[in-house]
Amino acid sequence: MHNLKSNFDRIKPIVKESLANFTDSNGNINKIGAKPTFSDVDLIALSLVAESLSFKSENLLFAKLQSEYQEDFPLLIDHPQFNRGRKHLAKFINIVRETLVQKLLPAKDTFVFDSKPVEICKFTRAKRIKICKESIETAPEYGYCAAQNSHYFGYKFHGVCSLNGVITSFDFSKANHADIQYLSDIEPYYANCLMLGDRPISILNINWNYSRREVFS
Repeated sequence: MHNLKSNFDRIKPIVKESLANFTDSNGNINKIGAKPTFSDVDLIALSLVAESLSFKSENLLFAKLQSEYQEDFPLLIDHPQFNRGRKHLAKFINIVRETLVQKLLPAKDTFVFDSKPVEICKFTRAKRIKICKESIETAPEYGYCAAQNSHYFGYKFHGVCSLNGVITSFDFSKANHADIQYLSDIEPYYANCLMLGDRPISILNINWNYSRREVFS
């Protein structure tokens, strides 16, 4: 695996530059309260490093940090603090992502759109499962995957990327939401662009009341 510290040192300046309007001289988000010793910029940079190196869990990340990188991260917070901080800083992580996308994709006008099922349990257990059902707005639903010709229970991941594979937009929805609903949400950000799905779609020419079958053949 690539050296975690060397990747951290490369990513941190990018994070700091992207969040220059939001952070103080120590790399912390301007907010009321005590300032963390392991700065917000450090936490975001470490989070992005973990993603880029494909760490499959935070447990694996912290096991690696504690066994091989203790001297490189002397101010590192513990695992629960990292997890909470990562959630609180999600908005700023997305700002960094958007900044990188703008640098990597100047004036692009052609994108690829697709979605995939995110099954959270076997279909037969859907009625008994309790996870993710705390709120009706975010609760999972039944859906159908045409590519696999199967029904499932969970969510749907929607993604848009450039022709060279840079992800520009993504989101989750309930499994029963049609792809056209997501396209409607992102329409203002892709005006005058060509969106490639199962067949080419011009954003300007889409009738946003079309069903999925009419738009994607």
